[in-house]
Amino acid sequence: MHAESKGRGSVVELPSDGLSDKLRFYLRRTGVDRADLHTSDATRKAITFHDLRATGITWCAVRGDDPLKIMQRAGHADFETTRIYLREAENLSAGFGEVFPALPSLLMGIVPESSGTIRQRGKALKTSVFGGPSETRTRTPRSGRGF
Repeated sequence: MHAESKGRGSVVELPSDGLSDKLRFYLRRTGVDRADLHTSDATRKAITFHDLRATGITWCAVRGDDPLKIMQRAGHADFETTRIYLREAENLSAGFGEVFPALPSLLMGIVPESSGTIRQRGKALKTSVFGGPSETRTRTPRSGRGF
């Protein structure tokens, strides 16, 4: 793919040596040490960077994003590749909670005040129609959208 792009920029060459090892190293360092993420054997495969990409695509499908937009964002040349993620999302969606929920207020440094104003690091923020501060990017997923 990189050779075919002739340096036009949409395909970049990343060093493949050690990136997934570094990912697993930093996961362990932060206390994420579940064996299923770090072990490759007859029934398990250790997590890789590509798995993170596949998870993001699947979550977008579970959230109900437009399939053609998912295809474009993922860079799939063939819609059948995107369908793999859509089918997987249909299989998994019943077990999901809220997809991409808003981050906890305290994590964002947001402190609600009794007046209904939200204060973040000393500045007042308006609240959005999605129930969070207007600067929050995560929105409530749309319901009733099929694949």
